[in-house]
Amino acid sequence: MIPIQEMTNQTGITVRTLRYYDHIGLLKPYTKTSGGHRVYSKEELKKLQQIQFFKTIGFKLQEIQDILENPEWDWVTGLKNQMAHVRNEQKKLKKMESSIRGMMHVIAMEGEVSPAKIEQLIKLTGNKKQSFREERFDENEMNLLDRLPNVNKDDPDSLEWVALLGQLKRHMPKGARASSVQRIIRRMGGKNGRSIWRCA
Repeated sequence: MIPIQEMTNQTGITVRTLRYYDHIGLLKPYTKTSGGHRVYSKEELKKLQQIQFFKTIGFKLQEIQDILENPEWDWVTGLKNQMAHVRNEQKKLKKMESSIRGMMHVIAMEGEVSPAKIEQLIKLTGNKKQSFREERFDENEMNLLDRLPNVNKDDPDSLEWVALLGQLKRHMPKGARASSVQRIIRRMGGKNGRSIWRCA
């Protein structure tokens, strides 16, 4: 028999989580001591390890319970559905990462982010943007667009543009004819004419 504390030591699952699993019927202890302490067998330990595996690949607790209680559960269909779910979540996280990076670059260029800038970035990074691009541009034009420096990317070219635009903003109060401003403009002009900036 395995006491609850030993279960936590072997699996890394907290006592609180084991109590919750017991409460919702996902993992019942083998028995309880006269003092009310939960005790598990090797079967419950094995089941807990299965629960951990399913959680690791993204299944929800109710889905895990359904799997464990259904000996005829369709593994192929279930895992295919879960794969589709994981890929969809990856796309969402990539969009979030891109938006966060864009905000960081705007702060680097502007020195701050105003509510108006936030609203503008939200519009520029919205889901409708991609469908708009796909409707308006053919494949070759889309490839050209993807090669432009992008405020939401962290490739060396885009990072250099962030730095240049940030420097330009800081030096502009000196006037367009100032040597420091002209130097930055020459650096921009020397980047193969790629003076277009975009958010994506």
